[in-house]
Amino acid sequence: MQLDSRKKVDGVVKSQPTVIPTYQSIDELLQAGFGTCGHYFFQNNERKRYILVFFNGAMNGRHHSETPLFNRWSWAKKCRFPVVCVSDPAVAPSTGLHIDWYLGRKDDWTLEKIWAQLHHIRSVIAPEAEFIVMGSSGGGFAALQSTMMGHAKECYCINPQVELWRFQNQPRYFASLSKYNGDDSGQIPPEHLHRFSVIEAGKSGAHRGSNIFYARNNADVSHVRDHYLPFMAEFSAKPHNRTRKIHHISFRDATLKHKPPSYEQTLKIFGQPFQRLMK
Repeated sequence: MQLDSRKKVDGVVKSQPTVIPTYQSIDELLQAGFGTCGHYFFQNNERKRYILVFFNGAMNGRHHSETPLFNRWSWAKKCRFPVVCVSDPAVAPSTGLHIDWYLGRKDDWTLEKIWAQLHHIRSVIAPEAEFIVMGSSGGGFAALQSTMMGHAKECYCINPQVELWRFQNQPRYFASLSKYNGDDSGQIPPEHLHRFSVIEAGKSGAHRGSNIFYARNNADVSHVRDHYLPFMAEFSAKPHNRTRKIHHISFRDATLKHKPPSYEQTLKIFGQPFQRLMK
């Protein structure tokens, strides 16, 4: 597998293909310590207190590929702790989906399956480690959902979706929902509402005790209005006492808007809590 990294040559930043070994099983990948297996990228690092999990957002243009690609995989060598990047198996030209929020099908919830695999990975490489999750946009939704499910000790999300039916690109949302249901009803099964909503998932209280760092770009008006404000309305409710460990980070970048920030920008946005995870 080749993934692009970026390198300065004569003062100009150029893409350099990096050949990454591919393994037939997760256990082979874990033993090797670096590479990919299916929809998982893994890089082992020296310290074992945490395992960092990076989730993908939407995959567009040249990133929309049958070969799994991984957001932020090149950050792994900069981390102190083991890193797992997870691509969404439903996102590919053959499915027509550019984003699926790790939903899968109603009888086969992708995010739940991913966490079964991640817990296996932890049992092999660092049984006492705690998970830290990160993502932006759709990857931020997956990171928040993972925290609401009780899997993660810390969550770093940037401009995440919070309730999927509020997604600004309605055709993409309904394409995902159609695949999920196996029909064109356009209805979320009521018992599955928590899979589509961070707010509904949070009502279980499983996230209590976890730190959530929620960064919003105020230039991304639709995500502030349609996702951040409903999140605040729910998690600022005094009877729930849910905001003690939810940290709200505001910034404005009219160039980025909804685009994910670079590594350097991410370090600046989250500051010391995220910087401590890096070398």
